[in-house]
This record gives sequence, structure tokens and C-alpha cells, in this order.
Amino acid sequence: SMGRVEGMVAKAKILMNSMGKEYEEAVSLLERAVEESSTEAAFLLGQLVVRGLGVKRDGKRAERLLTIAASSGMAEAMAGLGNLYLTGGPGLFANDELASKWWKRAEEKDPKVTESVSKSPSHAEMKQMCQENG
Repeated sequence: SMGRVEGMVAKAKILMNSMGKEYEEAVSLLERAVEESSTEAAFLLGQLVVRGLGVKRDGKRAERLLTIAASSGMAEAMAGLGNLYLTGGPGLFANDELASKWWKRAEEKDPKVTESVSKSPSHAEMKQMCQENG
């Protein structure tokens, strides 16, 4: 049921933000919620997969998960997908064209999302890193 899935996602968020950062447990809850087609779970799990928190870093899997969430119209997921394509990840090549496509979509959907993301130093740093490694 929808309520049960929302409960799993809510519990996963608490685990992710707890002092102990219980990522592994959050991952298994989110994986179950994704199977029940929770787009929010796909977004959260995608972010953990990008960072390798409680789960193996995997660019392809992160792409798959974030695309599910972004396709449902979630601006944060669109921006996250943009970031993923900017840097690439294990098994996923960086792709500037796709990065800017998803950033544009995120901005059209919710300008605040890209403002907050682009102002964070990590984004600029990542871009810098890419240019140095490219």
C-alpha cells in the first residue's frame, strides 16, 4: 500500500540523518520502496549510490534511479542527474550535453533548485576537477 511505502521512505530518511548514519539499513528500505515504484525512494537511493553511502558506488545504477525520479518531474532529481552527467561515475562516462539538458529541465521546473545546487562549492569544485582530469 502507498502508506506502507511512504512509511519505509520516512524511516529511511530518519536513518540517513541519524547520528549513526545508518546508510545500509536505509538502502535496504529504499530498495524495497523503489520496487513498489516510489519515485522519492528512487531519488534518495540514487543519491546514496552516487556517493557510495551504504551501497557500492555505481554510475549506471545511479543514472537509472535518478532518471526514474527525474522523469516523474522531481526538480532535485533532474539537478542530481545533471551533476551525475557532469562528473560521470563508476561505469558511466561524463556527458556535458546530457548534464546541461537536465540542468535546464531542473531550472525550468524549479529555479530555486539549481540556484541552491550551483551555489554550493561542491558543484564548482567538481567542474574544476573534471576540467583538470579531462
